[in-house]
Amino acid sequence: EARWRYKDIDVWLYNNLALPLILKPGNSVAIALDFGNFLLSHHVSFMRKIIMYAQKIVQRRSIRRATKVVCITQTTKKDLHAIFPQVPEQKVSVSMCGYTRPCDTYTPAAVPNLPKDFFLLVGVIKPRKNQVVAVKAFIEAKKQGLDGSLVVAGKGSGDYYKELLEVVQKSDFTD
Repeated sequence: EARWRYKDIDVWLYNNLALPLILKPGNSVAIALDFGNFLLSHHVSFMRKIIMYAQKIVQRRSIRRATKVVCITQTTKKDLHAIFPQVPEQKVSVSMCGYTRPCDTYTPAAVPNLPKDFFLLVGVIKPRKNQVVAVKAFIEAKKQGLDGSLVVAGKGSGDYYKELLEVVQKSDFTD
């Protein structure tokens, strides 16, 4: 029976920014997906702010200990440096997420009443996803003659969802 030993591992890959608190991997890569929870902290409860503060401490320590930090977008890299300015530029790289054609793994059900030409905005409706700005930009583009419709797909509730609906309802393009 082959058993791995800590010292036999060449590189540890962490799909988050929380490396082990006790063990120190020799070479480690931490992946930064986004920092939306830190950037929009004014939208959260006091208890959530305490949790976020603890997350920030763990992430700062993990970033310092990691051999390399990989961000999935240039924006995530910019946010990382804004939140953790002490991180050396050469320690951070950008690598986009992989891609699998949806048709190869998933056959979606038909969606009724879709317009012929449309732009698709997909994602849970939350302030960190910034759909309100996207919808406002689309409305401005429509005013300047853009053809097509905007289809928004994602779970939504709460104040931000209501704000998004209000932006649409106050526009000339409510359909």
